[in-house]
Amino acid sequence: MPEIITAVYENGVLRPLNPITLQEHQTVRIQVLTEEPAAGCRTDNSVASGSRIGQSSPPSGRC
Repeated sequence: MPEIITAVYENGVLRPLNPITLQEHQTVRIQVLTEEPAAGCRTDNSVASGSRIGQSSPPSGRC
């Protein structure tokens, strides 16, 4: 069953913000959709377009 999760990219790893129901070593397919930073937030990884692969913005509501 498809599931949408929010994750943060840190040190080369996507870290889910909430628990997910997967078996250990289960393979999944991931579609990366970056989120724009909240107004006034600045991140070292953000880029002007906010859509470059490998670069991510903080989840909404977090700076």
